Order: sequence, then C-alpha cells, then structure tokens
Amino acid sequence: MSKSVVQTVICIRCGHRWTVDVAALGKPERTLYKGQQRATRVETFRLVCPNDGTVNMLDVTFEERHNA
Repeated sequence: MSKSVVQTVICIRCGHRWTVDVAALGKPERTLYKGQQRATRVETFRLVCPNDGTVNMLDVTFEERHNA
C-alpha cells in the first residue's frame, strides 16, 4: 500500500492556500519523463481554486527507485 502524498496549493490569483491528496486527483493533465533511464516522472494536474475559481496547475515529481 502506498502512502498518501499531500501537497499544498497556492492560488496564482488570490493567494488562497489549500491542500490536496495527490492520490485522489485522478488522471494528470500531462506526464513527462526525465533522465536517461526515465527515473523521474513529473505529473501535471489542473486544479480549481475553491475561493475564486481560478485554474491552477500543480506539478508533482515522482522518482523511481530501483531495488526498493
């Protein structure tokens, strides 16, 4: 079972802060792989500010650990 990853988001327009559970966000808007061995994955999620409705983008980086 994987641990829950909680991220703090700050609205780019109004500055409102809220937290989201990355596991509950669903499918990312896009996924990028970095490095020769594609060991780093960056997922971008689209979030709407609960305060003013502004769309914010959240990048979450995952590093693959081999032999874990």
